[in-house]
Amino acid sequence: MEFAARSVCSKATIVHMTHQVPPFDIEGGALLLGVHALVAPSGTIFVAVVDPDVGTGRKAVIVQAETGKGPLRRQYTFVGPNNGVLSEALRRLRITAVREIKNRDLWRKPTSATFHGRDIFAPVAGNLVEGLSLHHFGPALKVQDLAPNVLSTEVNEAKTRMVGKVAYVDAFGNLVTTVRKAEFQNFVGKRPFTISMAPDRLVLLNGGDLTKIVRTFDDVPEGEVGALFGGDFPPFMTVAVNMGNAQKMTGAKKGDEVVVKIVKA
Repeated sequence: MEFAARSVCSKATIVHMTHQVPPFDIEGGALLLGVHALVAPSGTIFVAVVDPDVGTGRKAVIVQAETGKGPLRRQYTFVGPNNGVLSEALRRLRITAVREIKNRDLWRKPTSATFHGRDIFAPVAGNLVEGLSLHHFGPALKVQDLAPNVLSTEVNEAKTRMVGKVAYVDAFGNLVTTVRKAEFQNFVGKRPFTISMAPDRLVLLNGGDLTKIVRTFDDVPEGEVGALFGGDFPPFMTVAVNMGNAQKMTGAKKGDEVVVKIVKA
């Protein structure tokens, strides 16, 4: 992919954000891009490719978005499949333009049906760095045409139970969930709560569900489980073991439910 981009724009500065997204894991890709994208300088063009439906009818898109105002305004461009991998990053930004990538003259030839990262997305990014205007790439789309956010939680009608899931497991075995800090705080308020994981994995470790959020790993004894909003994924609840590996200790895996339940005082 880097060669393909440089063949169009040799002056491009290319930074590899990560190669740690598991194969086919759109949620993991969305989480990593969403958390880290806004650290990049204004003007960055992101190429994000987690594309299990490559070669099918899913659209290829360019999305321009921004944050801040005046001297603090930052602008970003995202290039990738319209399958949700861009969704978390875009949720944090104001979308200003969306284009479908349809102009085959800008694609690498021959174009593989199964390697759009190299043959479509990378050359498109190179042309964007060269300053080619958006209208050259294809027709405009509406914001509503973009895939919905793939990182979600559900709250029951009585507002006593929030259900998320493990979206990503990092290199330390920390379990990063889809439960966002703001949503958690709005849901819980000042009510007492428990946090559990199916099938009762945290109960087995701690002798009971988690009943509070800690600030850092060392706020729980070594070898015990804590839930926090921090580390590399501050917007999302992370279940971690102090000086240990939560995945190995709990046997949890991506997709496992995480349940926040309101309890009677």
